[in-house]
Amino acid sequence: MAELNRKNAGIAKPELVARIALESGPAVLDASGEIYGDVANIAARVQALAEASAVLVTAQLQRQVAGLFVAEERGTHNLKGAPEPMALFRLVRASGGGRRSGQRNLTPLVGRDDETAMLMRRWERARQGDGQFMMIVGEPGLGKSRLIEEFHIRLRDTPYTWVEWASSQLLQNTPLHPISEWGRQRFGGADVPAERRLADLESSLQQVGIDPRENAPLLAPLVDVPLPPERELPGVAPEEFRRRQLAALNNWVLAEARVQPVVLAFEDLHWADSTTIDVLKGVAERGALAPLLVLATTRPEFKPPWGARSHHGTISLVPLDRHQVRHMVGEIATRQALPQDVIDGVTERTGGVPLFVEKVTRLLLERGEVGGGIQAIPHG
Repeated sequence: MAELNRKNAGIAKPELVARIALESGPAVLDASGEIYGDVANIAARVQALAEASAVLVTAQLQRQVAGLFVAEERGTHNLKGAPEPMALFRLVRASGGGRRSGQRNLTPLVGRDDETAMLMRRWERARQGDGQFMMIVGEPGLGKSRLIEEFHIRLRDTPYTWVEWASSQLLQNTPLHPISEWGRQRFGGADVPAERRLADLESSLQQVGIDPRENAPLLAPLVDVPLPPERELPGVAPEEFRRRQLAALNNWVLAEARVQPVVLAFEDLHWADSTTIDVLKGVAERGALAPLLVLATTRPEFKPPWGARSHHGTISLVPLDRHQVRHMVGEIATRQALPQDVIDGVTERTGGVPLFVEKVTRLLLERGEVGGGIQAIPHG
């Protein structure tokens, strides 16, 4: 709408505004295209409460998109036709966060109740402004990413922003690759016009109280947003420019968290380049001052270059025991009871590594070799 109004401004056409409301639920659609049901009624009532150019959503819908948008609470309202007062939220902007849950059918999490409870406690402290930094350490296949997915699923009650940075084994020598990849997700890639990406970045900075004129030229290269030549900073030495860049990035993360609590999920810290490590070091040291929870997964060989702080913590994952493996196999094979010798074989051959337990069990079920005992289990 803003783009259309800019085009119309010079030809004396009236300014147009839109009000949008979103709700989800069952509805009836008749042959003429009319929609019937509570969901349509509620959406219409909420739309009447929306300000010009605003998007309002119900609490039910907010829970479904939690983490994907910065949202403002707009109080509880009595809506005609609704059985009880409804909490409403205004969507301010996209957060750029990925959507971990819902990407695939997740195997039920087994044997990680204590670890999940610890993350939820740390989240509650972070939400209250006592920022937290947690490292989840474990060998490949022990469920580091799965634990974060389970934690993400449980974040439903209050607005928050979900941000994902991920290192790549193939790009571990590319400075700040996790941040630039997140920038492409947040502001768009080469298929989005450069001026639009820059405008989005400047708007995001302004909304959290950061001067876009001063900081956009520093941050744009980090998030893969092209800058026009006239916006580049001339005469700044490379070392000084990088120092100012990293300071601006740290300030941005903390400013975002002060507007709405942030979860920063950093995958595969052991593959991160040294400059990204410097960024995370700054966040780890200053994160106690904002509603920020940083979750970083890594393998045991990674040694953090920062000292321990009171708001830091570590979760070390270990293989599942026999009882937990048996429980996990039973959860996967819900409709088909596996013989005890097969379950024992899965336990022995997988060493209690959840990823291997899942893959071996599913392979047996797909092959229909549940009666073959341990011989049906492939060797690792």
